[in-house]
Amino acid sequence: MDSAGVLHSFQRRSTELQRLEREITIMKDDSLVRIQLLDEKICAINTGGGLNPDQRVRQIFEQVSKSLNDIVDTKTDVFGGIAKTVQRELKKVISATEKLENHGRKMKGVVDSSARRINALEQKIRDRESTIIELEQKLMDNYPVVSYDGVFIWKITEFLRKQQEAQEGRNVSHYSTPFFTSRFGYKMCATLFPNGDGMGKGTHVSVFLVLMKGEYDALQEWPFKQRVTFCLLNKEKGAHVVDSFRPDPTSSSCCRPQSNMTIAFGFPLFVRLDALVSPGNGLIKDDTIFLKIIVDSTDVREP
Repeated sequence: MDSAGVLHSFQRRSTELQRLEREITIMKDDSLVRIQLLDEKICAINTGGGLNPDQRVRQIFEQVSKSLNDIVDTKTDVFGGIAKTVQRELKKVISATEKLENHGRKMKGVVDSSARRINALEQKIRDRESTIIELEQKLMDNYPVVSYDGVFIWKITEFLRKQQEAQEGRNVSHYSTPFFTSRFGYKMCATLFPNGDGMGKGTHVSVFLVLMKGEYDALQEWPFKQRVTFCLLNKEKGAHVVDSFRPDPTSSSCCRPQSNMTIAFGFPLFVRLDALVSPGNGLIKDDTIFLKIIVDSTDVREP
């Protein structure tokens, strides 16, 4: 029997016990009335005469005593049986409750242990991501800076291999070397997802701009609001793939960088993969693509 069934049985026995107690109380009251009537009869005998009054009184008392003893013995037996049953049921309830409490303590221990392991794993992931970003930043800082005018051409070699690795979940994104809008201007880089990101995952090449923490950020105007243009160059006679946007100044991506990089912003649906790799379109040649990034700095105030 489960704990709910045991508790229900205990409540039923308690109700039966209360009913018997009420019956005993009624019988006691009835016995008192009967004793009072007998007492009145005894008084009548003592005052009214009759033969052998002492014998008559003793006989009446013996009858009353026997009746009361029979009643008390019967109810005591019933009450004792109910009390024993209630006691057994109560022990079952206590035992079931203790088992539930022990199980609850064990489950709490398991949950707490799992939560600690999950937190530890999440912290390791965060640490590794931070390490990766720092290493990428060091690598980029070691590359020669090729542009100080907000125009940068990024040569991406072995594109098909990079796209295959991204499909397999390895090296899903690549960063360009840093470039600037001017010698003392905004510092930034581009990031490319060969197999797409977000809405473009698996169908498009995604390209984004990332603002980087620069040495002269205190001289810049924030938030960043310059028009950005991405151009995938066609090396044949076909058309380039061009798209541009002006960033939302309320976005956190446009705020002054507090860490190495801000959140990237740009085009998750820049160019379809099937169009890019289509033979003869001129966008990819010798397994290489060229991505031109133009940041309009005509209205940037020079320090």
